[in-house]
Amino acid sequence: GSYVVVGRVSEDGKTSVVRQPVEVVNADVEVALNFVVPAEVSGVVRVEGTPPRSLENMRVNLQPETPAFLGQSSAEVKPDGSFLIPDVMPDVYEITVGSHPGAYVKSIRFGDAEVQDGRIDLTQGSGPVTVLLATDVGEVEGSVKKSNGDPAVRVRITLIAYGKHLGRSDLSRFAFTDEQGKFHLRNVAPGEYKIFAWEDVPIGAPQDPEFRKPFDKQAVAVKMEPNGHQTALELTAISVKASQRPAQ
Repeated sequence: GSYVVVGRVSEDGKTSVVRQPVEVVNADVEVALNFVVPAEVSGVVRVEGTPPRSLENMRVNLQPETPAFLGQSSAEVKPDGSFLIPDVMPDVYEITVGSHPGAYVKSIRFGDAEVQDGRIDLTQGSGPVTVLLATDVGEVEGSVKKSNGDPAVRVRITLIAYGKHLGRSDLSRFAFTDEQGKFHLRNVAPGEYKIFAWEDVPIGAPQDPEFRKPFDKQAVAVKMEPNGHQTALELTAISVKASQRPAQ
């Protein structure tokens, strides 16, 4: 199977780390471990528009692409917007910013380059990170019916980013319909989306592009403008039987 060897050595107050993928097939495996000094990830969070709340309530998180028992690293954002995450192992990380209702991550820069997918590669060295939040979020309202035309009550609504933001799970939004089959999604960032309505669906499945593919024609496309408000969207609920079948 596939494994990751993770190690840490401290000597004379200095720490070295290693993270090495290993494939085990049908024989013993010899692995050369190259220990390196962990990186420091420093940067700043800026807000375009009026901050929805104090930056002191925000945290910058690094989620490693390679699973390991060390989990994610994070740091609190200081009042001036700066942050510092020490002792980060070399890997590819997804950057997320928590506790910012009313705002979204508009862009991330790593060094001199803009990061399109929210991921930074620390195996090639570190650099300053600049996270730009924006507050020009909008709202989406609509209703869902069953295949027989009745209101679809308590069905799950998922709004998934497409276009240039495809793969940005942090821009996804979720809700349930009410007793009249109506829904209301808030804090939607400007961009292109598709909205799906599920009678029931496995947790996390709508985030998987392969799972969504058979249901694309049953989604409604939405283009959200800055500070926009989409209303009167009409969806038909995807049945339990359909959503639980394996994607083809």
